[in-house]
Amino acid sequence: MKTKNRFLEIDLIRGFFIFCVCIFHFLWDLNFFFNLEINLYSPIGSFLQKLGAGTFFILVGISSVIQRNIKGDKYSFKVPLIRGGKILLLAFIISLVVYFTYPQNNIVFGVLHCIGVSSILVFPFLNKRYLPLILGLIIIFSSFYTEKILLTTNKFLIPFGIRYYGFRSVDYFPLIPWLGVALLGVFLGNVLYKKEKPNEFLFSLNKFLEKKKKNFFFRIFLISGQKSSYIYILHQPALYLICYLIFKSMRYFG
Repeated sequence: MKTKNRFLEIDLIRGFFIFCVCIFHFLWDLNFFFNLEINLYSPIGSFLQKLGAGTFFILVGISSVIQRNIKGDKYSFKVPLIRGGKILLLAFIISLVVYFTYPQNNIVFGVLHCIGVSSILVFPFLNKRYLPLILGLIIIFSSFYTEKILLTTNKFLIPFGIRYYGFRSVDYFPLIPWLGVALLGVFLGNVLYKKEKPNEFLFSLNKFLEKKKKNFFFRIFLISGQKSSYIYILHQPALYLICYLIFKSMRYFG
């Protein structure tokens, strides 16, 4: 199931969805610069966006379980704290860049903020069997209530999905429900990646992917999955710059 500490099935899934994220943001940039009016938030678009985000958060939980299994007794709270802290640092840097570049497009508790916090908060549940499943479902279903709440001025509940009147964020992923999705990932990780008994299907899938590593398309997705954090950080500035240069060129030569 593992090759040189890489779980190829996870790399493949993560790589595919980071590719989808790049496509989504490219279409968003086309809307922003060229007013193409592509409806990214149609029922199908919203479903695909939530499916991609859900997959990432499930992988947060699964990856935490795998990391615990690999490190064994050396795994402590310090590990997810450092990991989550790095993600949060990147999230705040991106938020600051967006704020000073386009203040009207603020990022308030976006996907990276939520992933960073969730990576830390799942720690107490890594060794629990059914608690992550039960608590995860409670948090997810609680969002049907919290998303309807609108307060007057309280900004401190934003991370939990409770907004105030006039709240706006171009990227918003509250802990309710997304922490719940990460906890479902913890439950799945404990079911699928048992230290004492590897899953036969995943073992066979990993062997298949090992043979396909030289295939161009598989290789693209596998590498993208392995470098997904770097791609996520760099892809939007790169796409933004490309669209900006094309937009300026068309205005200059047009």
